[in-house]
Formats: sequence, C-alpha cells, structure tokens
Amino acid sequence: MNEITKQEILVFLQSRVFYLATIGDGPKIRPMKSVCYFEDKIWFEVGNHKNVYSQMKIDPRVSICACDEKFDWIRIEGKAVFDDRIEVKQAMLEQFPTLLKRNIYTGVTDRRLSPFFIDNPQINIYNITGPYKDL
Repeated sequence: MNEITKQEILVFLQSRVFYLATIGDGPKIRPMKSVCYFEDKIWFEVGNHKNVYSQMKIDPRVSICACDEKFDWIRIEGKAVFDDRIEVKQAMLEQFPTLLKRNIYTGVTDRRLSPFFIDNPQINIYNITGPYKDL
C-alpha cells in the first residue's frame, strides 16, 4: 500500500464526522468533528471536564474511525498525548472556529480545552474490498 500523507488524512477527517473510541472504564465511542494540523501533527481536542478526558487519562489508547459515502474509511490507533500549550489551542481554534462560534470554549485561555495528538499512530485506509490508499 502506498504511503498516505498527513494532509490527505486531515482533508478526509475535516470533511465529515469521525468517531473517537476510548477504553478507560470500558469501551465508549463518540462522534467528533474538531481536527487541525500543527507542528507536523494532526490534533484533536476534548473537554477536560468530560468523561472522555478522564477515560483517556486512565488509558490513553484510542482509535479514530471515519467513513465516507463510498465506504472508503480510515482508522487511526495509538496513544493520545495531551498538550495544553497556548500555541496548540490557538491552532485548533483558528482551524476549527466552530468551537468558539458555538460557545463551546471561550478562547485559548479556556482551561477546559484539551488538545491531543496520537503518538506513533497506526493508520489503516480501506474500502469495502480491502486495504488501499486512494481517498
């Protein structure tokens, strides 16, 4: 299978709802939409006031999955690494302004905003017939 770029992954995730699975206190799956690219990493975010954050702190292993209308899908698995730097929060809020527009967070100083990336991710891209690269 050909190597897929981070930009291709980002475009695929940005164009749809994707799902985050955690296993901290049993398996849980949640729809997500916020994703950004910063410092050569794909970043996601959760609110640290929510159960998802607590679960990820107990067990940082996560899986993200997204599927399109042609049944092309991507799965990203690995360990979530949180990073609360202002620069990361700024990138997230600039690239996904809905977080501010819907008053989910108040800005880069909002302590509830908890960006994370997946360290050493295992990325698989498939369609209904098996593994492939073309998204």
